[in-house]
Amino acid sequence: MRRRRAAAGVRKHRAVTDLSEDELERYARHIVLPQVGGVGQRKLKAASIVVVGAGGIGSAVLPAMAGAGVGRLTIIDDDIIDRTNLQRQPIFRDDQIGQPKAVLASEFVRNLNPYVEVEAVQQRLTAENAETLLSGYDLVLDGCDNFATRLVVGDTLTRLHIPLVSAAAVQFQGQVGLFRVGRPTGPAIAASSGTLSTATIATPAPNRACSERLRRPSAVSRR
Repeated sequence: MRRRRAAAGVRKHRAVTDLSEDELERYARHIVLPQVGGVGQRKLKAASIVVVGAGGIGSAVLPAMAGAGVGRLTIIDDDIIDRTNLQRQPIFRDDQIGQPKAVLASEFVRNLNPYVEVEAVQQRLTAENAETLLSGYDLVLDGCDNFATRLVVGDTLTRLHIPLVSAAAVQFQGQVGLFRVGRPTGPAIAASSGTLSTATIATPAPNRACSERLRRPSAVSRR
């Protein structure tokens, strides 16, 4: 009853007229926040995001984005579930070992929020297919586990002028960065990985000690 009253209260907001009654109830706690409101919830519903990697990073962000009502999610991952993944990738289960991560992650999203349009891409992202797979989205979140893919993502988004969120974790350390790639005022993702991008950037390269540390395989999250 309390939830229905909250939903009824936001129904009058002129900015949420394209949300269904169920969505108004589902997102009621968002809509009453002045930092989100009806306008913000509509923007979330209209947003399209690619998640590269359904491992440790993907398992953390996918429930949050699906629950928040991001309208379109695409999950790119060519890996399968291993038992060693389960202690840090809670969207998967023991009886799903050996099955494709992208497919099961998309099923998780669909079960959590049926109003989210989700697509599974069971492929490794490469220089040959990156532009096709990443074109047309509002944002790309890269949580993959290798620098080769990260550099392909960064170079591709620089050409496509699509913002990038890059995240990685190892042991008890993590890093996350937002890159408005392809714009003169922002750094390219390759600069954060210890090398210079082919794109012109207006940000100094990291110092040698930082670059050497970032080049080590342990600096990237393991799926």
